[in-house]
Parts: sequence; structure tokens; C-alpha cells
Amino acid sequence: MSSPDFKTLFQEEEEEEEEEFFWDARKTMISKDGNHLPVLVSGSVLRSKSGEIQGIILDARDISRQLETEQKLAESEKRYRDLYRLAPFMYHSLTPDGTILESNQTELDALGYSHEEFVGKNLLDFVPLELLENTRKKFEDGLKTRKADTELSFVRKDGSLMPVSLKAIWQNDENGQPIFSRSMMVDISDRKKAEEQRRKSELLLKESEELYRMVVDTSPDPIIVLDLNGRILRASKRTFNLFGATARKSLINKRAIRFVAPEDRRWVMQEFRNVLERGKPKTMEFRIIRADGIPHPIEINVSLLKNEQGEVLSFIGVIRDIAERKRLEKEVLIRQEAIESSIGPILLADMDGKVTHANFAFLNLFGYSSEQKVLEQSIESLWKKEKPSEKIIETVQNEGVWRGERLGHDLKGNEFSLDVQIPLILDTSDDPIGLVCFLYDITLRKETEIKMRETSKMAALGEFVSGTAHEINNPIGIISGNAQYLLAKLDYDSLRKMGRREFNKFREAIEMINKHSLRCGGITQKLLAFGRGGIKTTMIPVSINTFIKDVLSIVGHQFELSEIKVVQDLKRLPRLQANADQMNQVFMNLLLNARTAMSKGGTLRVSSKIVESGNIQVEVEDTGEGIPEENMERIFEPFFTTRETGEGTGLGLAVVYSIVKAHHGNIRVQSKPGKGTRAILDLPLKVA
Repeated sequence: MSSPDFKTLFQEEEEEEEEEFFWDARKTMISKDGNHLPVLVSGSVLRSKSGEIQGIILDARDISRQLETEQKLAESEKRYRDLYRLAPFMYHSLTPDGTILESNQTELDALGYSHEEFVGKNLLDFVPLELLENTRKKFEDGLKTRKADTELSFVRKDGSLMPVSLKAIWQNDENGQPIFSRSMMVDISDRKKAEEQRRKSELLLKESEELYRMVVDTSPDPIIVLDLNGRILRASKRTFNLFGATARKSLINKRAIRFVAPEDRRWVMQEFRNVLERGKPKTMEFRIIRADGIPHPIEINVSLLKNEQGEVLSFIGVIRDIAERKRLEKEVLIRQEAIESSIGPILLADMDGKVTHANFAFLNLFGYSSEQKVLEQSIESLWKKEKPSEKIIETVQNEGVWRGERLGHDLKGNEFSLDVQIPLILDTSDDPIGLVCFLYDITLRKETEIKMRETSKMAALGEFVSGTAHEINNPIGIISGNAQYLLAKLDYDSLRKMGRREFNKFREAIEMINKHSLRCGGITQKLLAFGRGGIKTTMIPVSINTFIKDVLSIVGHQFELSEIKVVQDLKRLPRLQANADQMNQVFMNLLLNARTAMSKGGTLRVSSKIVESGNIQVEVEDTGEGIPEENMERIFEPFFTTRETGEGTGLGLAVVYSIVKAHHGNIRVQSKPGKGTRAILDLPLKVA
């Protein structure tokens, strides 16, 4: 079907005189000013009456603009190629010279050609020779009117003919010149066969009126017969069903035009006149008004019924119910528009999960400048895998849908939480043809949930410390009161009876009890204050490094006994406004937690420094057993602990969290099971 190369024009003509007489070839010519100019060279052989070659006629046409248009058109078409590739209808795009730019798989399957055999060729190459001129004229007429609605026939690869109903619309450039067309075709082989059968029936009807009536009455298709004034003479049973008529009198002898939708009546009447004047059948689409008043789309093929003398007797119309076809066409358009205009990110993919289309909302969320950047990527590559072994696409293929939450990221590395839903796309036969991926950005919702959990933690902690303080306040008061009573009873007689050494030990013990009971009382008062609305802190200039060193000096022997190596990296820091007792409590809890996590020994690293934000940052890192991922969200909850009963209360990190927040700071914990835990504190130098 391709044209021979121009260089071999004469040679091939001599060898195969009967096969070729016309050629087209794209060449490059050099203009007078030295520019390379693309041209379309057309050549035909000039023969004498005896058939001898007299010469060759050449015609060269500048196709620079055409090539530029073809390039723009190809870029535009690529965006929609995968969208209509698996559509239930045949689609293709053409240039003004008839070159096929693209064809969907449905059309290729119907004609039997591969993509390479069909795309890039001229559409007229696939038209049977006897219909070539007529088809060429239809093509030219469509180019002039910028649209086409006609019937054509194409040659399949196996040599058979496929009649089609074709609708096309031409797209213009900014100057109003056509640049490409979009065409939809429907295989009407069955209809043509039916029409052929009906034509044979018409011949039989000419011989016998009775037979004619019988065929009309018993036809499996809706058939209607009109006189030349448009009155209904006869209608098949299927016609009554289609029109919703319940009795013969509902249609017979009525003017057919009254059943046509008002907006279509004028042109329908004109088309019937054209059939009568030209004597050629005509297929048209319009809406009828059923007996229930509901408009209904139909396609009717109208022809003339003549007697043996060639006199026109009546119109005969073979009707096709196209409501379902119209519904499908509208559904395809609506779905396309819905995908593009959706505010939610949507992806289309093939059955293997490769992206075939991404709407604007997706490109905007993920930071892609164009759809080309994401095409052919796997859907699963667009977010982080929580379970590497999970096979999402396989789940969709087997179960029809998958839903879950994933962490996505744009091209700049910004992360966001996604609610993902992936159902199958089914065709009209309920066979799977692809996947659709709906994405919902739930980052704000997740952040809100985290804040609510933190608020809940603080409320629970406040409730806990308030109750605990009340519980221990009374016994502490009793201990302190009795200690003061014993101190008051120590006089000279007691000294004389016990001896000075024993007296001093006894007095020191009582003073120690009194001192620490008073200290516990102070702590419970702070807990009560926290429970009523937060920890009241008395801020003084303190050294964070001093707190760390003091706590390490107190618990250092415990690390030695547990075979834990302590590494300090404490940078020189300015003094910080903080509560000394509470800071001691923070580092004591963090260091003891690290020691507990390294029951079999390990390394403790404690560091401090000034970070870029101007805050003091302290890190306490151990090489212990780590925290399971499922427990990370609960580590600051009061009473939450993974230790055995009696080994811990689950209050250490809850208290640390409260104290750090009271100092307008922040604490975060990073951990991997089996690889240790790191606690990171950020404390501002100036407290607001």
C-alpha cells in the first residue's frame, strides 16, 4: 500500500507496467536562497495511445506548514492516545491529506492490522478500488464542511470488506485552517447484511403484495411503510413496540412526522424529499416521541418501493434503536469530562498498573509539569511501600478493588498522606480493561488526629498526676509531722541517755526524713498545679551540660555494672532559662530508660549543641533493643509501658513530655527494633 521511492520510478514502471501509474513521495528541495524545503512530489506516467511511456508528469507541493501541523497534532494526540485505546468504539485521527495519525486498539482489531501496518498510512489506501473516487469525494466534502457523517467501506487485512458508519469533526488552527480530524466508526456489517436481506425482501414484495405484507408484519426489525404524503401504511410488530403503541390505530394512517421530535421535523421532512427526488436510500438519526411522551433516538434507513415499471409506490424505512449506543457515547464523554474536571487526583492505568492518564489535580499535587512525566510509571511507585511484600495490583486483579492509606511525595520530596482506592474498570460485557486510582489527600486530617491524641495524652496525664498527688499528699504530711515531732523531743536528756555519737546519728536520720518528706510535698504541690492547668515553672539561668554531668555522676555506677559505655559530646552552651528540679528529672528519666533498654550492655551517647534555629538540642542515644513500630505513637501516654509488671509505671516519658512542653520545647523519639533509640530535645534559649 506504500508508494515506491521516486528514485526507482522509471525502473519499476518498466518492470511492472500494469501495477503502478501514480506515486507520492516526500522529498527535500533546496530553494533559491539555500533553504531546505520539504515538498510532496507527485508523479504519474504519461503514455501514448499504444501504451508506450512518453514521459512523466511531476508536481511538487510545499508541505512545510503541513509537517509543522502534523508535529503539533502528534503532540496533542499523544495525550489522549491511551484514553481511547480501549474504547468500545473505533477511533482514529487524520491529517488533511488523509494520513492516519493514530488509531485505537478496537479499530486495529476490527481491521486486523498491526499499529505499524495501519498508522502512518493514508486512509484511502484501505478503501477498495471501486469505491476509491466516491470515498475521496466524501473525504473532500468533509474537509470543506469540517465534519462528516457518512458510511464507508474498508478492506480488512484478510481481504474482506468492513462497512462502517463514520462520524468525524475537523479541528482548525488559529487561522481557521483544518489541522486534524477525530473520527469515530461503528462496524455496520450486521446492519448491511440486514439491509441486503431487506432489499431481497423488497424484490419479493414486488411480486406478491401478500408476501410483502407478511414480511413487514413478521420482520425481526422495526419496519415502517409510508405513502408519498408521509402517512403510515404499514408497520411491523417491532415498530409498534418501539413507538410504545398499544393498538394498530395508534400508528396506521397517521402522519409519521407527528411522531418526530419537534426540533427535528423540518430537516427530516427535507431528507425524505431528497430521497424521493434523487431516488437514493438515506440513513438518518433523529428522535421520535413515544406514546408515553418520552423522546427516543432511532436510526432509520429510508428507501423507495417501486413497481415493475419503476414507478415509486411508497417509502420503506428500516429502523434501528440506537438508545443504548447514544447512552454509551454520552457516558464516555461524561467520564472523560468528570476525570479532567475532578478536584481529586485520578489516575487511569492498564491491567498491569502502568499509568495511561493522569488528571490535572494529580499533576498539581505531585508536582509534575506535564502528563508525560508520569505515563508508563507503575501506580505503586508513586508512594512509599509500607509492606514490601504487598501486591496491590494483583489484589485488584483478583478481588476487583484495593483500598488503603499510603505516604506520597512530590518531586521536591514533600510528603503527604493519601487515602487510596483502586477499583477495576469494566467494559459493557463486565470484562476488566484497566484500573482507576482515586487519591484523597488526608494530610490535614492526619495532623488533626495527631494533635487530638496529644491533647488527649496531656488531659490523661493531668488527670493522673492530680489524683496521684492527692493520694500521696496525706501520708507525706503524716511523715513530715512525726519527723518534726521527734526533732522537737530531742533534748539534753536524750543526749545524756544515748551518747553524743548515737544522738547525732539519730538526729541526722530524723532531719533526713523531714527534709525529703518536705521535698516530696513540694513535688506533689507541683503535680497538683499541673493537674489543674499545667506545670508552674520557676525559671532561672541554668547550665544544661551541668544537669547532664550531675545525673551521669549519680547513675554512672549503674552503667558500669551493666557494662554500658558512656560517650559524652557536650558542646559549650549558653545558660538557659529553666526549672532546675524539672530539668534534673528530665535527664534522669531519659538516662535510666536508656540503661533499661541495654540490659545486655551497649553504648550510651549523650550530646548537646546549638542548632541552626538557635535552640539548644540534646540527644540521648542508646544501642538497646529499640521500640516496636506499633508502640511509637503511644510512648508519651501515661501508664503505657512494655515492661513486665513491677518493672516500670509508664510515667517517665509522660513526665518528660510535660516538662519539656512547659519549657516551650519539643521532644521527639526515633527508634528501630534491635538497633536502639534516640531521644532528641529542642529547648529555646529564650522562653516567651
